[in-house]
Amino acid sequence: MPPVPPSSPPAPRSRPSPLLPPAAAQPAIANTPTLPTDLKGMDIPLLSIGGKQDAAAPPELAQQIAALVKGGVYCLLDAGHLSATEQPLGFSEAVRGFLAAR
Repeated sequence: MPPVPPSSPPAPRSRPSPLLPPAAAQPAIANTPTLPTDLKGMDIPLLSIGGKQDAAAPPELAQQIAALVKGGVYCLLDAGHLSATEQPLGFSEAVRGFLAAR
Protein backbone atom coordinates (compact mmCIF):
# COMPACT_ATOMS: atom_id res chain seq x y z
CA MET A 1 0.00 0.00 0.00
CA PRO A 2 1.49 3.44 -0.92
CA PRO A 3 2.04 5.94 1.89
CA VAL A 4 -0.67 8.51 2.42
CA PRO A 5 0.60 12.00 1.64
CA PRO A 6 0.33 14.43 4.51
CA SER A 7 -2.72 16.58 4.26
CA SER A 8 -2.33 20.30 4.21
CA PRO A 9 -4.12 22.25 6.92
CA PRO A 10 -7.44 23.74 5.89
CA ALA A 11 -7.34 27.32 4.72
CA PRO A 12 -8.44 29.77 7.37
CA ARG A 13 -11.95 31.05 6.90
CA SER A 14 -12.58 34.73 7.07
CA ARG A 15 -15.64 35.45 9.17
CA PRO A 16 -16.80 38.74 10.57
CA SER A 17 -16.66 39.00 14.34
CA PRO A 18 -20.07 38.52 15.96
CA LEU A 19 -19.09 41.19 18.49
CA LEU A 20 -18.52 44.01 16.04
CA PRO A 21 -21.08 45.61 13.75
CA PRO A 22 -20.33 45.49 10.02
CA ALA A 23 -17.82 48.13 8.98
CA ALA A 24 -20.51 49.94 7.01
CA ALA A 25 -22.58 50.41 10.17
CA GLN A 26 -19.79 51.79 12.36
CA PRO A 27 -19.96 55.39 11.06
CA ALA A 28 -23.71 55.33 11.57
CA ILE A 29 -23.25 54.23 15.18
CA ALA A 30 -20.67 56.93 15.92
CA ASN A 31 -22.87 59.61 14.33
CA THR A 32 -26.17 58.63 15.94
CA PRO A 33 -27.94 61.96 16.44
CA THR A 34 -30.19 60.66 19.24
CA LEU A 35 -27.31 59.49 21.44
CA PRO A 36 -27.35 62.55 23.72
CA THR A 37 -31.13 62.38 24.05
CA ASP A 38 -31.06 58.66 24.77
CA LEU A 39 -28.37 58.86 27.47
CA LYS A 40 -28.85 62.28 29.06
CA GLY A 41 -29.77 62.06 32.69
CA MET A 42 -29.56 58.30 33.01
CA ASP A 43 -28.34 57.34 36.47
CA ILE A 44 -26.39 54.14 35.90
CA PRO A 45 -22.82 53.01 36.43
CA LEU A 46 -21.10 53.45 33.08
CA LEU A 47 -17.46 53.17 32.10
CA SER A 48 -16.72 54.85 28.79
CA ILE A 49 -13.25 53.99 27.51
CA GLY A 50 -11.75 56.07 24.74
CA GLY A 51 -8.71 55.33 22.61
CA LYS A 52 -6.30 58.15 21.74
CA GLN A 53 -5.94 56.85 18.17
CA ASP A 54 -9.55 55.74 17.68
CA ALA A 55 -10.71 57.01 14.29
CA ALA A 56 -14.05 55.13 14.35
CA ALA A 57 -15.22 56.64 17.64
CA PRO A 58 -12.98 59.56 18.64
CA PRO A 59 -12.05 59.90 22.33
CA GLU A 60 -14.21 63.01 22.55
CA LEU A 61 -17.26 60.84 21.87
CA ALA A 62 -16.39 58.50 24.74
CA GLN A 63 -15.92 61.54 26.98
CA GLN A 64 -19.27 63.01 25.92
CA ILE A 65 -21.00 59.70 26.62
CA ALA A 66 -19.56 59.56 30.14
CA ALA A 67 -20.57 63.17 30.79
CA LEU A 68 -24.18 62.53 29.76
CA VAL A 69 -24.75 59.74 32.28
CA LYS A 70 -24.95 60.57 36.00
CA GLY A 71 -22.85 57.52 36.90
CA GLY A 72 -20.50 57.96 33.95
CA VAL A 73 -16.74 57.55 34.26
CA TYR A 74 -14.34 58.33 31.42
CA CYS A 75 -11.01 56.62 30.83
CA LEU A 76 -8.56 57.33 27.99
CA LEU A 77 -6.14 54.64 26.82
CA ASP A 78 -3.24 54.84 24.39
CA ALA A 79 -5.04 52.67 21.83
CA GLY A 80 -7.21 52.66 18.77
CA HIS A 81 -10.76 51.34 18.52
CA LEU A 82 -10.04 47.90 20.00
CA SER A 83 -8.51 49.02 23.27
CA ALA A 84 -9.23 45.70 25.02
CA THR A 85 -6.91 43.90 22.62
CA GLU A 86 -4.45 46.72 21.97
CA GLN A 87 -3.93 47.62 25.64
CA PRO A 88 -5.24 44.61 27.59
CA LEU A 89 -3.51 45.52 30.85
CA GLY A 90 -4.71 49.13 30.82
CA PHE A 91 -8.19 48.04 29.80
CA SER A 92 -8.48 45.43 32.54
CA GLU A 93 -7.10 47.87 35.14
CA ALA A 94 -9.71 50.45 34.12
CA VAL A 95 -12.53 47.90 34.35
CA ARG A 96 -11.30 46.48 37.67
CA GLY A 97 -10.95 49.96 39.17
CA PHE A 98 -14.41 50.93 37.95
CA LEU A 99 -15.99 47.77 39.38
CA ALA A 100 -14.10 48.04 42.68
CA ALA A 101 -15.47 51.55 43.18
CA ARG A 102 -19.04 50.26 42.92
